[in-house]
Amino acid sequence: MRHVITLFCLILLTVGSVSANQESHRRLAIQLVRIYEKDIDESYNISSEADKLIQQNPALRSYRQPIIRFMQKYLNRNQLKQYLVIAFMREFPEDKLKDIVEFFTSPAGNLWREKSSQFDKTIASIVNSVFAKHKTELMQMIKEK
Repeated sequence: MRHVITLFCLILLTVGSVSANQESHRRLAIQLVRIYEKDIDESYNISSEADKLIQQNPALRSYRQPIIRFMQKYLNRNQLKQYLVIAFMREFPEDKLKDIVEFFTSPAGNLWREKSSQFDKTIASIVNSVFAKHKTELMQMIKEK
């Protein structure tokens, strides 16, 4: 009987530990979503996302409004953030998520987030300058097609 009670106590401790670990893992995922909350709020637009979906599948064009209503119901910003919490928990072990959160809350991480939003513009500028620099060669390649 003593062994059964000991085993039962061990099981309860393990379950409690898993639950506590899950909760701390979830808190870290929420913290990471909060770090990106401004970016999410500025970049996530249901109409634009619906248009991207329709662009990938033009047969959906006549269903744009129902798609938007559906997304407003099931994929609004708050729901998206909850899905991101789940995705972060699934994709990153708790110890790695802790490292990521620590980095992004550090001065270097803040600088990275600040500058990384400019990278799209930087990349576009690089691509445009390479096209401009080699425009003649590009035109020749197009003609040879």
